[in-house]
Amino acid sequence: MTYRMEFDPGNSSIFQRFSWIQASREWANEMGPIVEAELRAEAPVGKGTGSGRLRDSIKFRRASGLSSIALEFGSDVPYASYVENGTAPHVILPRNARRLRFVARGGDLVYSAMVNHPGTKPNPFARNAMMRLSPLIAQSFKDNVEAQFRKA
Repeated sequence: MTYRMEFDPGNSSIFQRFSWIQASREWANEMGPIVEAELRAEAPVGKGTGSGRLRDSIKFRRASGLSSIALEFGSDVPYASYVENGTAPHVILPRNARRLRFVARGGDLVYSAMVNHPGTKPNPFARNAMMRLSPLIAQSFKDNVEAQFRKA
């Protein structure tokens, strides 16, 4: 998930004194940790071993060019997109054994040659957090740019 702001300074003299790089970096340094914390707070946490792995893996990085700044938020856990977007019904087959082994909902140990998984509902926690934060992100950017103009 990327939040990108771009700037076209044109030929105006006020823009020549305006430090786009400074304004965008200050904004990114302010907003990055806020958005990261919100995404982590919204990330679902399971009940078993490894609980919180998705939450703990959420990070941001700032990528900037001459006329753009991007805050990129992501996770390196392989199932992050499946949590956010859900999955369609699918068949699960064993990869390194002849049978799958799992504990069924009733607590029974089950062995099976295949499972027809019903799919999972999306949990758009990141999308929801970004929608909620969008007004704050935009206002923060506006305030930061205005402050830089006042300095120019």
